[in-house]
Amino acid sequence: MTPAYNHETWPSETPAAEPAVTMNRKSQRMMWTSNNDAKMLGVLWECKLAGDQSNNSWKKKVWTVVAHALKDSPGGMKNSQKCMDHWGNVSAVTVTMLVVKLYVLTHA
Repeated sequence: MTPAYNHETWPSETPAAEPAVTMNRKSQRMMWTSNNDAKMLGVLWECKLAGDQSNNSWKKKVWTVVAHALKDSPGGMKNSQKCMDHWGNVSAVTVTMLVVKLYVLTHA
């Protein structure tokens, strides 16, 4: 049986099920999951308790902490600016649902 690739179309000896060229995390399309939101909420809560919130906004270092907490999450590289932007887009309903979920998980 002839392989699904040859040296012109597939530059390596990688099996057909695994592409020879993969996208790095920076070039992936950004994707946020409810787990990412929950983790972000947990980190923001810890930062609030640590006094890293002032005048109804977060200190800049908070977003670096959030980005670090999400560094291994799927869905592209989440830097501090993207975390801050995403937080601004999260609706009050989503936050309320996450607070309830987080409460249930921590008090079960």
